[in-house]
Order: sequence, then structure tokens, then C-alpha cells
Amino acid sequence: MGKVAKIFIAFWIEHIDFITMIRKNDVDSLLLKTFNKHLPSIHRMTKDKFTYSISEENMEFALAFNAGGMWNILMKWIDSDFTYSYDDLLQAFEEISRFNYFR
Repeated sequence: MGKVAKIFIAFWIEHIDFITMIRKNDVDSLLLKTFNKHLPSIHRMTKDKFTYSISEENMEFALAFNAGGMWNILMKWIDSDFTYSYDDLLQAFEEISRFNYFR
């Protein structure tokens, strides 16, 4: 998840004013809904870039799981008034991924 997290965080840092406004106006769930809608097509375009593949029957669940976690970390970061650095967020993603894997 490291590469995905880097891209995700970097994207939102570039659009920080937009995502902050969305969150403050309490319409972030609409953006998450759109994100979830487009994830399967994004996955199809990029799946050859990942070393691990998952069965098609579980792919939608995997995408929803990862998107929800990433999204909630982003929202927590906004709610904390950006207390955490880019590196802090990446470290959180990495630690959480290891925690979920080794549990």
C-alpha cells in the first residue's frame, strides 16, 4: 500500500483547500461515494503495477476496505488541523498495513 498511500496523500496535499472546504461543509461523504464508484475502473487500469493480485470476487471488498481506511485517515488529518506531516501519514499507513497483515 506504500505507493498507493504516497499517491493518495500527495494528490490531496495538492488539493488541500478543496478537501478542507468539502470536509468543513460536511459533504465529504459525497466525494467518498464518487471515489468508491470509480475505484474499480482505476484498479483495472493499474492492476498490472501491483505484485499481489486478489480474486475478482473479493476485489470490490478489498477496494472498499482500503479506500475507507485511506479516506478516514485523510479526514482525521484534516480534523487535526494538519498536525501530522506527510511522513507521519505514510508511517501510519505502513504501520496499519503491517498490523492488519500480521494479526
